[in-house]
Amino acid sequence: SHSLRPRARPSWCRVQRENLAMAPSEDDIKICIEKLRDEDLWMEATEELTEMTGDKDDEETRLAVAREDACPWLGRILATFIELRFGDDAPGSPKRSSLDKRSSVDAIDEDGNNDDDVRSDGALSMMSSEARMQELEQVVINTLQCLINLSRSKKNRKEIADAGCVAPACTLLDLTLRREIHDRAVMLLINCCTGPIQYTGPVHDIVEDSEGVQKLVEMIKLGPDHPTAHRAVQVLSLVSVDPEIKDIFRDKCMGGFEALRAMLERPGGGLFLKHAALTVNHLCDENVPNKIAFMESGGVPAMMRLMGRPPDDPLTAIALDAVTILAEDNDEVDEAVAVTGVLPRVVEMISNPENPKLTQAAVTAVMHMARDYKDAKRMLTSAGVISKLKRIIDECAIEESPESVHLAQMCVSSLTNIAIDTEYWGQAELAEENVLTNVRSVFQSAPAESKMAQVCVAFVYAYTAGNSDNGWTVREAGLLPVVAFHHLRGRDKKTRESKEALVSLGAAVDDDEESQDLIASLFGETVLRECLKVGAAKGTYVPLENRDEKTRAREKQTLSEVCKIAGQAMNGADFAAKAKKAYEDRKAKFTQDIFDAEAALERKLVEQLAAREKELKEAENARRELRRAQADAANSRADAKKEINEAKAARFEYDAALRALNAKQGTLIKEKEEARRMIDEKIETYRSESDKLRNMIGVYEETAAEASGDAKKEIERKIKTAKTAMGEYDKRLKPGGCNIVKGLEAQIAELEKRLKDPAIDSLTELVKEKEEIWKIEQAEADEAERVLKEKEQAEAWARANAEREEREAKEKKEREEKEKRRLAKEKNKKKKKKKKKKE
Repeated sequence: SHSLRPRARPSWCRVQRENLAMAPSEDDIKICIEKLRDEDLWMEATEELTEMTGDKDDEETRLAVAREDACPWLGRILATFIELRFGDDAPGSPKRSSLDKRSSVDAIDEDGNNDDDVRSDGALSMMSSEARMQELEQVVINTLQCLINLSRSKKNRKEIADAGCVAPACTLLDLTLRREIHDRAVMLLINCCTGPIQYTGPVHDIVEDSEGVQKLVEMIKLGPDHPTAHRAVQVLSLVSVDPEIKDIFRDKCMGGFEALRAMLERPGGGLFLKHAALTVNHLCDENVPNKIAFMESGGVPAMMRLMGRPPDDPLTAIALDAVTILAEDNDEVDEAVAVTGVLPRVVEMISNPENPKLTQAAVTAVMHMARDYKDAKRMLTSAGVISKLKRIIDECAIEESPESVHLAQMCVSSLTNIAIDTEYWGQAELAEENVLTNVRSVFQSAPAESKMAQVCVAFVYAYTAGNSDNGWTVREAGLLPVVAFHHLRGRDKKTRESKEALVSLGAAVDDDEESQDLIASLFGETVLRECLKVGAAKGTYVPLENRDEKTRAREKQTLSEVCKIAGQAMNGADFAAKAKKAYEDRKAKFTQDIFDAEAALERKLVEQLAAREKELKEAENARRELRRAQADAANSRADAKKEINEAKAARFEYDAALRALNAKQGTLIKEKEEARRMIDEKIETYRSESDKLRNMIGVYEETAAEASGDAKKEIERKIKTAKTAMGEYDKRLKPGGCNIVKGLEAQIAELEKRLKDPAIDSLTELVKEKEEIWKIEQAEADEAERVLKEKEQAEAWARANAEREEREAKEKKEREEKEKRRLAKEKNKKKKKKKKKKE
């Protein structure tokens, strides 16, 4: 193989060895980086840069090297090696990088340099491919070490990523390469992936796109004793927070969870164990398929075994977080966690004096494990978790420490989850431990619409649903007004918190009449009905809506009043006191109203007695008036009947005279009309025939214009004949032109003359006389009928008046009796209530 050409001047490394105290100058750095342009000087340049940046305490030199754009050239070295070893399509190769995005070296080329500036006299390029690969491997090792040194400075990590060095590093994770290469590539990724997510996020994306996850998993498969696997799992612990990488690990990395399980199962300790546990937590966090995959790989017992370490061991905190992560958002892994027997140890971590910082993580784990799995609830309770949660709630100071409030919220949520049990076991356990007293202390002082208020409302529902005994304890603890406060506070806006509080209130008062009476008294029956509808068990009796307008108005006023109080109250305790005072004020006012009403009733009874006598007297007068109206109507009815009969007789005489006149005139008039009809028919016939001939002539004339010879003569003859006939008809249509018409007109004149006969005139005069008589008699009959109608109407009015007076008197009497019964019933009811309260 060919060797690199001899150095023309002493290298910086040789000078540095001669004087260890000398730091590289800016010119030294520029000269060294300039060598990177020459492939044959890559070995020398990378060795010098590694020496320059090797001092961990020399931050200034590392930053200066990065400022001189060393990273893009170092990235070119890695890309060149990848292209020779893996081909053009490998992640990190120059071709692949140009397809993904332009590298920083391209940016350098735009500043005035081009690819021709990468000098070579052919020494390196003239080597055989095997010799060149061996030489390049050492160059790559130096390059990776230099990048590792540079990445110790946080400011340089973004420069390294932007220079395109991460994708080649992912490709160099290949286990077929020399160990020095893939181990240094892992170390470079560790440094570049460490830091805030806004800087490391792009690095995660490159690892994902460059198939780095798959290569890292192959590394951890080397086993828990292999150092390379230890470094690889550290990188996975950093990049596994990325959602896409979580899915890649599950879908494209066969045996990944099994490899992690093997690391977790390794006896003893080590930093790799922490990284393996963190990787599991990151992969499973907010990713249910990964949780199930980890469980199916058998990794849950290995992870839970870490809880056996001392409380101050960092692995204990990681394992405690794993309990929460695995149980969150699903119920399939709960049993796998619980059967490991880790839950009592979780309870030990609550308020543990050796490491109090674990309390919040332990309570969070309890909260999630107690949500669904029945056996987990019992394990936690048997381990004494309830007493510890109670102690934390008691120590909560809502106005002082937000941290203690948040911790108490999770404690209440844990108790809520324990209470939710199909066999009511959880409710009984909580009642036996008297947790309601502890919850009350934070519930009463919880501000409206706060998280603490929400979890306490949920606790009340879980504690009382289907359990009237627990509902009784809630009432005795004075929490019903507090729950109602959180409903009424957001009732007008219909907030979610308000609706949840209404459901909890319904569950708390279900099957407890005294609790229902308390709600109805303090807040009105409207709230009681609504809470029973949404929160009580199926089949619970819900009071019907009162139809009485006054009662409904009073309920509406009560509801408006308590809503206003709730809006002004600071918390549930403040509201409960104000609501009770408002109830007492309403009660006192109601008592005074009853007293005033009874006094008014006594006065009213006296007035009603006088009014009744007056009503009876008015009824008697109405009956007397009715009898008088009935007599007048009877007289008018007889007079009307007489007048109607006389009018009928006059009408009969008039009709007889009219019939005689009509009989005399009827024949003459009929003959006259018949003659007139015949005249009209003749005239119409003549006119119709004349019109037909005229139309025929028009047709003949049109035909004649086109005809010739004999045909034309024949048509002209027809036209002449038709005109002659038409002239005859037109002559008959003229007055006196037709003898038949003249004869009929003479007949009509004769008939009119006969109609003027004196006998007929005499009959006509008689008819007129009889008609006048009949009209006079009919007018008198109509007047009599009108008078009769007035009398009958007066009779009807008098009858209606008498009936109304009698009905009003009867109704008034019934109302008085009903009012007496109602008052008596109310008195009895109040006596019973007072007696019951005394008992």
